[in-house]
Order: sequence, then structure tokens, then C-alpha cells
Amino acid sequence: MEVFNFTPYGDVSITYQWDSKAMSFEDYTKQYYRRRVHAKKTYAFTIGGLQLAELVKFYNRHKGLQEPFYFAYDGVMEVCYFSQAINPRCKRENGVIKAYSCEVVLEVDRQVTSYPTAQETDVLPNPHGETDQVFDWHTQLVTAGQRTERMARQTKPTRTITGKWSGLKSERDTLIRLFNSHCRVPLTFRYNGEDLKVVFPDKIEIKDKRELRNIIGYECQMELEVID
Repeated sequence: MEVFNFTPYGDVSITYQWDSKAMSFEDYTKQYYRRRVHAKKTYAFTIGGLQLAELVKFYNRHKGLQEPFYFAYDGVMEVCYFSQAINPRCKRENGVIKAYSCEVVLEVDRQVTSYPTAQETDVLPNPHGETDQVFDWHTQLVTAGQRTERMARQTKPTRTITGKWSGLKSERDTLIRLFNSHCRVPLTFRYNGEDLKVVFPDKIEIKDKRELRNIIGYECQMELEVID
């Protein structure tokens, strides 16, 4: 197979998604079912340069989204496919294309990285900056004439915490490892003096901050579900 040798510039986004199945009950508790051995992984980034014809030839040789190729990032070589059609934006002078930029999305065929077994004692690092919390009793309101009846649906409220995680590459690697290990298995989150049990969302997006080809940091926003 060929290697995708076009170099991303700027930030690179990596998305991991489990496509897990959630079964909700009347009391708003949930039970999750894992449907994948590995989380689905996609890359999204921008490439550009002078040789638009080379990108078009590579895309057409692989019949768009049909044929696989190798892509190396962060020291890992993976088998990938184009995940969407390419749409180059061309800069022209006197009717001649001088340069182009193009958003590229690649889907990894199957992750090759191995992750450790999830443990509920694994600790999720704290987010940076502000966080938002939602407490919801899911009270059912039933209106009859001029009266509104309020019916309890559960014995305690559901709680979610939303925040932004960021930091150095080592912290990024920790978050990726935890997400890929846990799927919907709870882990420990120390928040405002509490040791909470939380569940990751089904999908996260890691935005790598880069200098040249080096990853120097990351950002990731996500909503955690508190289960204890």
C-alpha cells in the first residue's frame, strides 16, 4: 500500500468514538453495551502547497473512499481510508492555480495501539478553567385544568459536569489512554473535594496543538456523567 505523505499544517483533530448502545430506564438510570473492541478513530487536518495535482492523483488512485493506504502520525503507522470527498480551495493568479489548501478527514481501519484494562480506581485528571454542572430530577409535570401535578421519576438527580481539558502532550496521552481503556466503564474523578465515579461520553475530540511536526499540547471539551 502507498503512504499518505502530505504533511498536515496547524492543529490536528483526532476523534475517538465507541458507538456504544445505551438502554435508558424509567428512573433515568442507564445501562451501556459495548459494540466495538476498539474505538473508531478519525483524523481531521489541513494540507496545502503547490502541487494540487499530486493530491488529486493520490485520491483518485484510491478511488476516493474505497481503497486503503498508510498514514503515520505521532510515531504510529496506521491503515486509513479517506472519510469524505476532498474539496481543495485554490489560489489563482492570472487564471493559473498557484497554491491550494484542503481539509482532509481520514478514518483509521483499526487501531494498532494496545490499551490497559480499565479499572474504576483509574483517576481522570482535572479540567482547566471553568466547569458547568447540571443537576436534574427529571420531574414529570402533568397539567389538568388549572392545576399542575408534579410526579417524582427518580430517587436522586442525574448530574453532569462539563469542562475543558488541556495541557502538555504527556497529559494528552493520559486522556487518550483512559478513554480508549474505559469505553463506558466508570473511573474516579476528584472534583471540589469529592471522589466521584464518572463515565466518559461516547465520543471525544482531541485537538493537537503543534509546532512544525511536534505535538506540544492539546485541548478537549467533554461532558462527564456522574454515576455515584
